[in-house]
Formats: sequence, C-alpha cells, structure tokens
Amino acid sequence: MTKSQDEEREKKQPIAKKDAGDDRGARGPTSFKTTAQLKKSKDGEVNVSLGFGDYLRYLLIAAIIIAIVIFFGGQVLQMSKSMD
Repeated sequence: MTKSQDEEREKKQPIAKKDAGDDRGARGPTSFKTTAQLKKSKDGEVNVSLGFGDYLRYLLIAAIIIAIVIFFGGQVLQMSKSMD
C-alpha cells in the first residue's frame, strides 16, 4: 500500500464505535453501539421487502414440513395395514 492509501484509511470513520463503558479484562470493552436504520413509509409503517434468501428460507421450511407429514402419514398407513 502506498502512503496516501494508509492516510486515507486512517481518516475514515469506523463503522461501529466501542462503548465507553468499563473495561472487561485485558482485551478491553467488548460491546459495540450500533444504530439500525429502518425505512419507514409516510404512514409510519416499516417497509420490509422479501428477498431471494427469504423466499428460499420459507421454501425450505415448507419442504421440511411436507416431508415430515408424508413420513408420519406413511408410518400411520403402515401401522393400520399391520393391524388388519
């Protein structure tokens, strides 16, 4: 890295600032203060858009639930056939 790049890096503000609380051990404070910024509409409601990861998560949960229902349904049918 060049000297100018090192100077630019030092001038940048950190993303999270350390809490000025008490020191905990030799490593110093371990908590960080962060601020979450949510986009609010004019009605005061929070707009949450579902991304590809969210759809994939719900699809995976639904697939697991369907697999469990099919498995236990098969077990019940097999148990009812063995009772005859």
